[in-house]
Amino acid sequence: MYWVEGNDDEGEKPFGYKHLHDRIAFNDAFFRLYEEDVYPARQKGLAASVYTQLTDVQQELNGLVTYDRMVVKLDEVVALQVVALLLGTEERE
Repeated sequence: MYWVEGNDDEGEKPFGYKHLHDRIAFNDAFFRLYEEDVYPARQKGLAASVYTQLTDVQQELNGLVTYDRMVVKLDEVVALQVVALLLGTEERE
């Protein structure tokens, strides 16, 4: 969960699966999710992966975009790195 002040549904207690302090931590956690969990599963035959919460929803702050759709929380570069990883175009050690 990454909360952007002033861009949520005020009045509700925020909820998220992980509490992250800033945009950098959010982006790092997103990439690590794909690097450590999704990519290895792809190597074992996973055919698809869907991030189901595109936007924050009321008090749930797990989205890639804020509740009011004013702030994109995921950096474009990180999204492209994930795509490169999953397509096998990023070098791995």
